[in-house]
Amino acid sequence: MIVEVEMLAFGKGEIRPVDVPEDQITNILEDDLEMIFRYGQNDFQNLPFPSVSAGDIIHYKNQRHLVAGVGFKQMGEDEYKNYL
Repeated sequence: MIVEVEMLAFGKGEIRPVDVPEDQITNILEDDLEMIFRYGQNDFQNLPFPSVSAGDIIHYKNQRHLVAGVGFKQMGEDEYKNYL
């Protein structure tokens, strides 16, 4: 499954495609976000982007999730616009 991550921490808003193996998706939101973060590290998928970091935004299941210092924070439309 390809998940888009908006690279805002160390990028300029580029979209990094993160390929998470289907068998790693549990449909438990927090667990899935952790897997997206994990597979977004260059140790797992070396792409010409920085690794997924705090400050980036994961686009998953038609929602935006800010990668926080600890965990994730779902962002509504207004929060997202203000963040940008």
